[in-house]
Amino acid sequence: KTMASAARTRSALVSSMRSLRMSQLALARPAAQSLVAADLNRTRYQSSAAAGAVSRAKGPRPMSPHLTIYKFGINMITSTIFRGTGIFLFVAVQGCGTMFALTGLSVETFVDTVQQVPMMGTIARFGVAFPLTFHLLGGIRHLVWDNAQGHEIKEVNQTGYAILGASLLASAILALMEFEKDPPATN
Repeated sequence: KTMASAARTRSALVSSMRSLRMSQLALARPAAQSLVAADLNRTRYQSSAAAGAVSRAKGPRPMSPHLTIYKFGINMITSTIFRGTGIFLFVAVQGCGTMFALTGLSVETFVDTVQQVPMMGTIARFGVAFPLTFHLLGGIRHLVWDNAQGHEIKEVNQTGYAILGASLLASAILALMEFEKDPPATN
């Protein structure tokens, strides 16, 4: 009985020493981290000042080729267009809403005005249809990616060409369609 009691006492003592040591480490950690960070910042400043002096002595550095060295793959192009169409749609909706609110102009009057200029209706319809269709199809593509499918390079390229081609085709069809006004309702 005394052996078991001694073992429990020793176990409790070891446990309390362990928790005391952990609390000491937890208290000491932030102070040590701030000392390391201060030393690191001082070293960075000294090395950047020295590097600046060396680069000034050598003369101006050559311009980096950055974007000119990359091959513009279909994924890069579709990613840029996807972001651009999203921004365009947001700005267009906000701009048109603000314009209609401030001028009191109705949507029907605006559309009639645009239709008066030759070919402007077709261009305007394409300008609305392409961002909508591309962003819709690109969003569906991203939903598929979110489900961990279609991440292979071959599939990414295929879906990129597919959404670009489908949006151009759908936009051309929508732009070339002629929409007739509804006849006025008679009572």
